[in-house]
Amino acid sequence: MDFQFIEEALVKQEPVKIQVNSGEIFSGWLVYSYNSSFIQLDTGFGCIAIAKESIKYFSYVYK
Repeated sequence: MDFQFIEEALVKQEPVKIQVNSGEIFSGWLVYSYNSSFIQLDTGFGCIAIAKESIKYFSYVYK
């Protein structure tokens, strides 16, 4: 996983899409997390935590 991309997305505050190993796709804004094993994603309806090792694909929504 590209940790530099995660840091960049946190700073830019652009929406991202994340596909996990099970095939589900989530989109939203990254939120800073104190736990380095998880990524916090604000979906607009609430925050979800996604384990970093379960992420298959990670990109910006609008690119």
